[in-house]
Amino acid sequence: MKESRLISILSNLSPIERRSLGKFLRSPYFNKRVDLIKLFEYLVTQITREKDLAKESIFKAVFPNRKFDDTNLRLLMSYLVKLVERFLVVESIDTDPSFQKKQLMVDFRKRGLQKLYQKARKQVSEINDASQLRHSNYYETRYEVLMESFHDDAVQQLKETFPLQEFADQLDITFIIKKLQQTCLLLNQRSVVKTEVEIGMLDEVLCHIKEKKELLSITTVATYYYGYLTLIEQVDKSHFFEFKKLVLKNPEKFLSEQLQELHLLAINYCIRKLNGGDHSFFVELLDLYKEGLRTETLLQGKRLSRFTYHNIVATAIKSDELDWASDFVTEYKPLLDKKFRESSFSYNLARLSYAKGDYETAIPLLQKANYRDVLLNLAAKTLALKIYYEKDEIEVLQSHIEAMKSYIRRKRVIGYHKTNYLNILQMTQKLLQLNIFDRVAKKQFLEDVKLTEPLTEKEWFGRVVKN
Repeated sequence: MKESRLISILSNLSPIERRSLGKFLRSPYFNKRVDLIKLFEYLVTQITREKDLAKESIFKAVFPNRKFDDTNLRLLMSYLVKLVERFLVVESIDTDPSFQKKQLMVDFRKRGLQKLYQKARKQVSEINDASQLRHSNYYETRYEVLMESFHDDAVQQLKETFPLQEFADQLDITFIIKKLQQTCLLLNQRSVVKTEVEIGMLDEVLCHIKEKKELLSITTVATYYYGYLTLIEQVDKSHFFEFKKLVLKNPEKFLSEQLQELHLLAINYCIRKLNGGDHSFFVELLDLYKEGLRTETLLQGKRLSRFTYHNIVATAIKSDELDWASDFVTEYKPLLDKKFRESSFSYNLARLSYAKGDYETAIPLLQKANYRDVLLNLAAKTLALKIYYEKDEIEVLQSHIEAMKSYIRRKRVIGYHKTNYLNILQMTQKLLQLNIFDRVAKKQFLEDVKLTEPLTEKEWFGRVVKN
């Protein structure tokens, strides 16, 4: 039953939403069936108590005096799903006053209720203009209001001049924003999944913007335009800096999902630059992470991915913002998945202690955590390896290397990760045999490090040998 569509939706609702749904189901306008209310109440009670949901138990709760009938139960659950989905639509409409007024505006015009129509049309414009949002829907709503005026003028046979240019402009702006947004999404996705996509009418949109440069005074147009240039002209960093400035200075102009997409685009660009060896982008990346935390665009619901958590700490360390990172690690710990919370917290505290040269604090943190995630466990073991070497605890290090090899075999780590960690162990063993006073040998070792792929600890090997 856990895979049921109905159970999935009900489990996802908040307590407040469940109470509202209960009121919705008890309203005779929406539902007159008592058995559906009983089914809903039983399911919510069991879900709240985290109890197992067996079909027979559900049927008995709704029909205590009847023999179990699987077909009847499935039909009943199907009816309830339809009502729950209708509830979600109604709730969505209730939270969008602009949409409600637009529907009333159209309805009043069709009914010939002129005064009510005029009032609703004015309210739509006021609600739209009062919002700080300036995404495509804002311009689309302006176009729809003008379209309504056009229809109304035709019905009323008014002779006054209609603002035809503004009418055309609002539709053009709406289309340009949507086309650039779509293009950025497709190009950003193409950088991850190597798929060619034909983007129709893009050349025409770009030519139009070049001809009418005043369009770039519209923040939303400019943001997506420079986002597009960032994606296709990655060597020219000026596009990225303009794009980043627009994103960071105007978060209120975008819906949360759109802002999340823009942040992801900028973050991916920084990561590509870092992978290409431009370490100046650690600071740029940290700026984006900080703003993403402030606007909550990096959160999934009210949760922070442990991978994002690790990446933010790594970026802060590289940006030499250790105090900020220490505050971050503690502040955002409660937002991590409970299953990985303590291990992620301990590991990142250990990374910060290592970055500060406090090895005595780092080692116990690495040893006490229960690392259920194999890759996080290997990352922790690698950090311990580096500490043992830098503390000159050679016997401990040699035992640690053998234990890591055994762990990789036992856990069946495969692919890129297996090769990478075995390379780290192999290069560490070579490092232990290296005569640090032999310049030729050191040069050869550094060349081996450079040529070994994959090897995520190249920088560390280079640093300890050069020192």
